[in-house]
Amino acid sequence: MQFIQRLYLWIQRKLEKGMQWFSALLGDNKQKNNIAVLDGVRAMACLLVLFFHVNVISRDGHTWQVAVRPLTSAVAGSIALAGSSGVTLFFVLSGFLLFLPYAKSLLFESMWPSARLFYLRRALRIVPAYYAALFLIILLFHPQYLQPNHWKDVGLFLIFFIDAPQTYHIWYHHYVFHSLDRLFHYYDWLSEFVLSMGFALSVAAVLFGPAWLKAFFAWTPLRWIGLISFSLYIWHVPLLQFFRVDISHQLPGWRHLAVYGLYWLWALSVIIPIALLSYVWIEKPWMAIGERFRRRGGSEKA
Repeated sequence: MQFIQRLYLWIQRKLEKGMQWFSALLGDNKQKNNIAVLDGVRAMACLLVLFFHVNVISRDGHTWQVAVRPLTSAVAGSIALAGSSGVTLFFVLSGFLLFLPYAKSLLFESMWPSARLFYLRRALRIVPAYYAALFLIILLFHPQYLQPNHWKDVGLFLIFFIDAPQTYHIWYHHYVFHSLDRLFHYYDWLSEFVLSMGFALSVAAVLFGPAWLKAFFAWTPLRWIGLISFSLYIWHVPLLQFFRVDISHQLPGWRHLAVYGLYWLWALSVIIPIALLSYVWIEKPWMAIGERFRRRGGSEKA
């Protein structure tokens, strides 16, 4: 009995040290962030998007199909594809966090945040990880983009403009050309508005709600997912597509449920670790540079 107790205590100490080491690796510091629960909200948004793309890509790979019964099909399909709402949650959360410094300035009549410093820090956070992922994905999965006839597409990727023609076409014909059409469908934007309001109220509930709700979103492993969410967001689709095209098709005769489970095993064992490496090796060093700029700007104002 004493041996089991000592073994349990030893494992507990090792786990605590491992958690501390991992927190230090990620630069996780709850004391530094007084709204740490929002890292958990960010993680939920990212996991929703991951859930959506796992289901869409596995469906495209014929791992699962829409049920024959209409009602069952509608319910199952809605649940399986509901994760797309995670993008809306990202927008709501980002808008809230971006407005906080301005709200602080308005409430306490302090100096207005520097737009130049803000955009500099955002660029240092986003651009290096995005460019690194872009060129690695091209080298590993799509080397045809290294050919001169694809350089135009690469240029559009570099300026975050790859789908501009399609976006312009949808915007112009749906919102401009038919703006006076009485048959204009309000569902798309109205549903997004209602969804955004619901997410905004949910964020407020997390911030000002009961302790048990805050405890869930402040759960350390969930917050870790929130910290690496940007790298996870940009890496998960190419890696899921690689699994669908190059791995899942090599499993003939496997039960569909087993293949679907392998998608999630791939996400846990490959996609999340790659996102972690991207965060630690690329995002964190550039974020540190941005933080130095912030401190330098604060000292100059002082």
